[in-house]
Amino acid sequence: MDAEKADYEISRMARLLDVSRSGYYDWVGRQAAGPSPAQQRRDALAVKIRRFHADSDQVYGSPRILADLREDGETVSAKTVAKLMRQHQIVGISPRAFTPVTTLAGPDPHPVPDLVKRRFDRGRLNAVWTSDITYLGTDQGWLYLCAVRDGCSRRVIGWAIADHLRTDLVEEALRMAITLRGTLPDRVVFHADRGTQYTSAQIAEAATELEVLRSMGRTGVCWDNAAAETFWSTLKTEFYDRHHWATKAEARRAVGAWIEERYNRTRRHSSIGMISPVRFEADQPWIDSQVFERSGSTTPLGVSQTVRLVFCSLPDCVSWEWLGRWRVVCAELACGLTWGCPTWSLLPSSAAWFPVLRCPSGAIVGGAAVRGG
Repeated sequence: MDAEKADYEISRMARLLDVSRSGYYDWVGRQAAGPSPAQQRRDALAVKIRRFHADSDQVYGSPRILADLREDGETVSAKTVAKLMRQHQIVGISPRAFTPVTTLAGPDPHPVPDLVKRRFDRGRLNAVWTSDITYLGTDQGWLYLCAVRDGCSRRVIGWAIADHLRTDLVEEALRMAITLRGTLPDRVVFHADRGTQYTSAQIAEAATELEVLRSMGRTGVCWDNAAAETFWSTLKTEFYDRHHWATKAEARRAVGAWIEERYNRTRRHSSIGMISPVRFEADQPWIDSQVFERSGSTTPLGVSQTVRLVFCSLPDCVSWEWLGRWRVVCAELACGLTWGCPTWSLLPSSAAWFPVLRCPSGAIVGGAAVRGG
C-alpha cells in the first residue's frame, strides 16, 4: 500500500486488501518513529550474542551464551537468548557419532577394584582423577592422546600425545598430573577403564611410586568411566571434528593449545557453575586442617537430619555465609551463643564431611558435626 499510494487511494486499497485504513496509518507512524525500545534491546542483545559466540570459536549454545551475557551485566532469560539465537541462525556445536575403539582389555595379575562407583566428583580437589586414551588423525598418520582430569574441577591436569599406544603414554600423563598438583594431602584415586595400558605392571609400579590408588571400571561399560568419555565428546565435538591437520607436529601444538588455553582456562562448564576449571579451582577455599576439632560422629549427614555444630574458635563477626549441601537447625559456638538457622547449610570439606563456614572477611572456620536431639 505504501509503495502504490501515489497511484491508488488508500481507502480503495484497504477495501480490496481487506485491511483497515487506521491500521495502515498506525504502521506508517511506527515506521517513522523507528524501532521500539523492546526491539532496540533485542538488537543490542543480538550483537552481544554474536560476539560471545565468535569468542567461543562458534561452539557455545544458548546456556553458555546466557552465562556470558549475565556475567557481562545483562538481565535476560534463557528463553529470550534461545529465541534470538534461532532468529539469527546462531547455533552451537552438537555431538555426532563416535565409532573407533581404543580400549582393548588386557590381563592383570593383580585385579584392580572399582573404587569410584561412578561417583567422580567427591566435592573436593584431588579425590578422583579419571583417565582415558583417544585417537587423533592427521595426514601423516595416527596420534594418540592420553588425558588425566580432576573429577571435581573438570580440569585436565595431565596429558600426553604420541604416535603409539604403549604404556609410556599413560605414565607420562600421570606424572604430569603429579607434577602440576605437587604434594597431595591424601592418596588420590586414579580411575580408568581396563585397557592394556592401565592394567600393565608398568602402571602398577608407577602408581605405587607416586602413591596413587588404582581404580578401574568394568570391561565394555563406558558409564564406569563416563567422566573421561565426556571430555572426549567435548574435544571431538567442539574442536577435533572441525579441523584438519596435515602434520603430526601441527596436531600436537593445536590440541595442546586447546586443552590449556580453551578447555582449562576459558570454556564455561555447566557442571561447575558455568565457569572455567582454572577459575573454579582458584575460588575453592583452602582449609587448614588444624582448625577442626573432632567431637562426634563423622557419618555423612542426611538432608533432613538435625545436627549441632560446635566450633573450636570464636568468630570475629556475627554475620556468616553458610556454604554447602545439608540443612542444619542450630549452630552452637564455643562461647555458648546459639543461632537458629533452618535454611543454612554445610560444606563437605573432606572425606569426614566436616562443616565449614566462611565469614565476610574471607576467613574459614570449621567444627565437628554432632548429632543433635
